[in-house]
Amino acid sequence: MVLDTADFGHSVGEIELIVESQDKVQDAEKRIALFMKEHDWFFETDGIVMGKLLAYISRFNKKQWECMNNSNMLKKKLFPETLDNVVK
Repeated sequence: MVLDTADFGHSVGEIELIVESQDKVQDAEKRIALFMKEHDWFFETDGIVMGKLLAYISRFNKKQWECMNNSNMLKKKLFPETLDNVVK
């Protein structure tokens, strides 16, 4: 696990679990989602989850953000599910 805060105030956390086979991926995703929910004081668990680069662009380069949004690129990049959907 890595926790980081960018100079402009955006905090991110990265959690990884290594699995030995493809059939264990779904369980690992559930474990990560539960960990994030238990530590919601750090991890944003509602709304859109963004990495540092997208957060920076959204705050400081509105023109680029609009171009990315118009190209549907953001729909592919931003977290597509809520944590509740992952832990079901």
